[in-house]
Amino acid sequence: MDIAFVILMTILGACVQGVAGMGFGLVLAPVFVWYFGSIDGIVMVNILGLVNSTSLAVMLRKDINWPVVGWFILAQTPAIVITILLLSVLPIKILEITLGVLMLAMVAAAVFSFKLPRLHGKTPLFCFAALAGALSAAVAQAGSAVTAYAQTTRWSQREFSASMQPVFVAMNLVVVPTKYLTGMAGVSEKLSWGIIGLLVLAVITGNFVSIVLRKIVKSSWARNLAVFLGLVGVIPVLCRACFGSC
Repeated sequence: MDIAFVILMTILGACVQGVAGMGFGLVLAPVFVWYFGSIDGIVMVNILGLVNSTSLAVMLRKDINWPVVGWFILAQTPAIVITILLLSVLPIKILEITLGVLMLAMVAAAVFSFKLPRLHGKTPLFCFAALAGALSAAVAQAGSAVTAYAQTTRWSQREFSASMQPVFVAMNLVVVPTKYLTGMAGVSEKLSWGIIGLLVLAVITGNFVSIVLRKIVKSSWARNLAVFLGLVGVIPVLCRACFGSC
């Protein structure tokens, strides 16, 4: 029954990301940490996130803004490597508190973006992209940063949700190997090729369902979902940092 729940949540996570543009890691991180363990669970989220984003990028390729994707990747890659190196030497609580506060600031920027002037240019893009990379490496949740960027730059939901997929692909292509190379990942005893195959199938199933939902769900609803997911993602990070568990 436990693995059935994990598979259902994987379908839900893939579906949410297809509609909102993000949220796969937010939905799955708590479930995978519970089932596979704290270290391997996050790595599995990164690995399946790679499959999920690759599949969605192919399906949504016509709506992708490739120049913005390129700048995002350029900014986030060094931030990912630096964060993983910091994770291996700094107390995890200090890093989680710092990232949690930054996530909260990103959510506030997204929620109150209508009161802020519209941001332009490469500087905000680089700042938000670097923070997204750091959050992905540390807690597998870059959603608050990318949503804040989309809101403060008034990026259309349709293009945003599509363009984030190759960004997440590049993110996970850096995160996963770097974690293994630095000894921050292992192989869970609960993992087998059969389970991996089922989880990949669950991801693809969720992707196809999300394509149907994208035609039904209004853009404003999808954006509100993205902002809400960004807010929810802050809670477990700050909770773990302050109280040790959540």
